[in-house]
Amino acid sequence: MSSEDSVIVTWTDNSILEDGYLVQWRTGNEEEFMTAGQTGPNATRFVHRQAVVPNVFYEYRVGTKKETAVRFSGSIKTYLSFFGPAQLNVTGVSATSLRLSWYYVQQFEDGFRIERKQLPGGAYAVVGEEARTARTFTDVNVDPTKQYRYRVYAYTSKNMSYADSIQVHFGGASWAELP
Repeated sequence: MSSEDSVIVTWTDNSILEDGYLVQWRTGNEEEFMTAGQTGPNATRFVHRQAVVPNVFYEYRVGTKKETAVRFSGSIKTYLSFFGPAQLNVTGVSATSLRLSWYYVQQFEDGFRIERKQLPGGAYAVVGEEARTARTFTDVNVDPTKQYRYRVYAYTSKNMSYADSIQVHFGGASWAELP
């Protein structure tokens, strides 16, 4: 289990004479394990507090400590994902405004950032931010003679999710998504 800044490692205590447990970790591209911390005897949980980077493989192992010896029984890999908004849709509000809506299920984001670029070839620029509970954004400053691509991503103080994007144009009477 994980949150934005920690990974919770759990195990079954099958030993009765241990002095404690040693918890080690590494990312998918590292060869050596690093010590995350230690627990006392009979523990079954360790919270590794660190800046978790989304979309990275992490590997953890727990070793039983007895005096100066440590015996590891294997490891477990986990992939920490910070998914972005999905199912981005556009609805026309007026000739110069449109509403974006999205689906989102994670719970540790600070909010959503909405970016827009003019096509062809424009650069993305932030056109708004919404609260973590928001699932819509209305852009009231669009030119109906232009085509745009929007993207929406969730963010925290430390990370950004992947963004979902949608391309739109004005079809004469209403805004529409381009295939």
